[in-house]
Formats: sequence, structure tokens, C-alpha cells
Amino acid sequence: MKKNAEKTIANQSAEVIEITNANVEETKTEKTYTRESNSVELCGYVGFTPQIHEFANGKKKIRFKIATHSNNKNGENKQITKWFPIAAWDNTAEDALSWIKKGDKIKIKGYLSYYSWKDKDGNYRNTFETVATELKAIAA
Repeated sequence: MKKNAEKTIANQSAEVIEITNANVEETKTEKTYTRESNSVELCGYVGFTPQIHEFANGKKKIRFKIATHSNNKNGENKQITKWFPIAAWDNTAEDALSWIKKGDKIKIKGYLSYYSWKDKDGNYRNTFETVATELKAIAA
């Protein structure tokens, strides 16, 4: 069932769950609620200056990657870098182009997007990327 209001619910184990998003999809099973969610928050370093693509319908999209770093948990003192593809559309894209550059530390809020396409050899490819809805500079 679709809900379109803020509310607080309690499940069987007496935990309080805050539901705040409009149009959140809820599934009720034995007095417990499962909330569907697609939210991403990343903080890392920009790998290259964003590239812009302008579409025939006037929409604009930028793409870039950010690197996050973590330490190896096997007792080794080795830093592991993971790269995440980022996209931003229209106003968010235009604003980002005015200040984001390679090496900047930024915080991203957005959602995960999945799409498929055919490559030049006719093979189907699948990709995930984070679509940024908020971008913020972070002091390094």
C-alpha cells in the first residue's frame, strides 16, 4: 500500500521506525514493515573533471568518478581505493560544472541507478551509477 504522510510505527520487537518519505512503499507481514529505499551517500575525491553531455531535448548530464579509501582489515597496513561512477542532471549538473574539479573532496547524496545498453559489438552491458541530487565541497 502507498503512504503519503509522515508517521511513526512500531513493529513486533517494539522498535520505533520513522517513515518520512512521501510515497514510501510499505509491505505488511505479521505486524512488521519493510520499507523500500534507494539512497546513497558517498564522500571521496573527484578522479577527473566532470564531462558534460547535452541531449537533443535540452537535458544536460555530467559524469565523473570519485575515489573512496579504506584500510585492509587483514592486519596489513594497506589502503584500498574504490571508484564510484557519479552522474548529475540538469541544474545539479550545471552547478557542479562551475566548481568541481579533479582532486576535490566532495560529499554526494543521491540514489543508485541501473541501466543496460548494447556495446559496439552488439553485447548487452549493465551499469550502476550514483545519480547525485546534492553535491557539497568538503575541506580536505
